Amino acid sequence: MSPLILLEQENLAQELQRLADLAESGEVVCVALRLFMADGTSEDIVVGGVSEEQRAEALARLQRRH
Repeated sequence: MSPLILLEQENLAQELQRLADLAESGEVVCVALRLFMADGTSEDIVVGGVSEEQRAEALARLQRRH
């Protein structure tokens, strides 16, 4: 299992920018995130990937982890 990265709230924008930079450079090809909203809801998002199967696998791995 890949390592878990834990950051404080004040690092959120900086970390999202780092991920965007990695995607722009081609180092990251697929991202799966779970957003936790202030109202208590959550949303899973998968962006990128080279196929629907890769996106589905990324989502499944995210959901298994939580």
